[in-house]
Amino acid sequence: MTDRIPIVISGIGSVCSLGICEGRVLNTVQPLSEIDNWPAQKHKFASLVKKFNPSTIVKGLKTRRLDNLSVWTLVASALALKNAGIDHTAVQSVRKAIVFGAGFGCLILSENFLQGISEHGLAQSDPIVFPETLDNFPAAHFAQQFNFQGANITFNAKGISGEAALLFGADLIACAEADLVIVAAGDTLTRSLFDWYEKMNVLSSQANASSGRITPFCFDNDGFIPGEGVCACVLEPAKNLNDRNKNAIATFIGGNISFDPTAGSINWGKKSRVLTELASTVISQYINEPISLIISSVNGSKELNLLEAQTIIDLAVDADVIAPKCLFGEFEGSGLLRLVSALSGSGDRIENNTILDKAQNIHLRHMGNIRESVKTALLLGTSTGGGKAALLFKFT
Repeated sequence: MTDRIPIVISGIGSVCSLGICEGRVLNTVQPLSEIDNWPAQKHKFASLVKKFNPSTIVKGLKTRRLDNLSVWTLVASALALKNAGIDHTAVQSVRKAIVFGAGFGCLILSENFLQGISEHGLAQSDPIVFPETLDNFPAAHFAQQFNFQGANITFNAKGISGEAALLFGADLIACAEADLVIVAAGDTLTRSLFDWYEKMNVLSSQANASSGRITPFCFDNDGFIPGEGVCACVLEPAKNLNDRNKNAIATFIGGNISFDPTAGSINWGKKSRVLTELASTVISQYINEPISLIISSVNGSKELNLLEAQTIIDLAVDADVIAPKCLFGEFEGSGLLRLVSALSGSGDRIENNTILDKAQNIHLRHMGNIRESVKTALLLGTSTGGGKAALLFKFT
C-alpha cells in the first residue's frame, strides 16, 4: 500500500441522529430521543435516527420489506453520489464496486424472523423475510438499485467495520479492480441490543433529554449513549476529479488494522500498547509531516477513555483531538461517520496536553471548533473484542 495511486473521497452522505445529510453533517448537538418503541427500563434515551421519507431521496424506492440498515445504506450512498457530482451511469457497471461494513447487520428483520420461528415454528416462518436478514443485503440492494456490478463485499469487524471497509475499498482502486467505489458502514439500534447493553451495565446513567451528549475523556462518565446510523463515501482515483474539475474532500493516505488478544469479547481492552504500536507504524510508513488532528473513538466508557487517552499521549504528537461519538452515540460501524464529522468540523476540540495528567485524571478543555488548518488527520478505531484501526487522511 506504500506506492498506491492517489485515492480521494469525492462525496459523502449520512443518515444518523444529526440528520439526513448530503456532504457535511450538522455541527450542532441534537437532543437525545426518548425510547418509545419498547419498554425501556433504567435507561430511556438514545441517539436515534428520526423518521423520514426515503423515497424523496431515492426515487421509486419501496421500503416495506427492507431492514432499516438497507434503507439507510441506499439513502446515504445516493447522497454521497450526488455530493460527488458524478454521473455514475457513465462508468462501466463492472468497474463500480460497493464495500459495506456493519457490526451486527440487519438486526430488525433478523429479530422479527427469529421471533416468528420461536412463536409459530419453522414451518410458519416467512421465507421472503429470511434473505433480508443477511448482513450483505444492504450492499446487495444498493448494487441492484444503482447497477453496480463490480466487487460487492461486506465486512463484519464489530467496531472497526467502517475502517476495514474503507481500507478494502481503497485497495480495490489501488489494484485497478474498480474505478468507482462506494464505501458505507453503520448499524441499527434494536430492542434486543439495547436490552443487552443494559444487562451488561455499559450505558451512561447521565443520558437525559436535555444533555444530548456526554463529555469525552471524563472519568465522571459511567458508560456510553447508544446510537445508530449509516455513513457512505465515494472513493475514486484522484485523476477522475481532475477530468471533471471537481475538488476532493479528502485524500486517503494509508492505514491498517490490528488485533489485541488481551481484549475480551465484550470489552475494549485495558492496554494501549497494540493501538499505539499500530498508529506509530502507520504514521512512520505513510507520512513525514506532522499530524494536526486525531479522531478518537472514545464513547464515554471509562475503559475506552483511558485506553485511547494513553495512546494519544504515547504518540506524542502536537495535534487536536476530537471525539465525535459523543455527538451521535456509540454504534458499531461508526468509523466513517466519525471521519465525516471531522471533515465537517464537528465536535469540541480537545488540547492534547490536557487529556491525561500525571495523576491519571482525565481533563477536558472546550476549545470551540477544530482548527481550520487541519492538513493530516489520524483516525483511530477501537472495538470490543480487540479490533484496532489507524487510518491517515489529508484534508483538502
